[in-house]
Amino acid sequence: MSQSELSRSIEKLGAADDWEGVWKLIDGALAATTTEPDTASMQQLIDHALAKKNGRQA
Repeated sequence: MSQSELSRSIEKLGAADDWEGVWKLIDGALAATTTEPDTASMQQLIDHALAKKNGRQA
């Protein structure tokens, strides 16, 4: 995954209702690792946040 693909995924979160929850999720994952996160890991976090957001709207 390229940085631009990751950036587009993050932009999708711009409409998220619960930004605080999104950032807590991401911050928690970053705090749990001692290495730089790779883009695949970040994409998984974004996908999870989007799924939670979409689930609340359903």
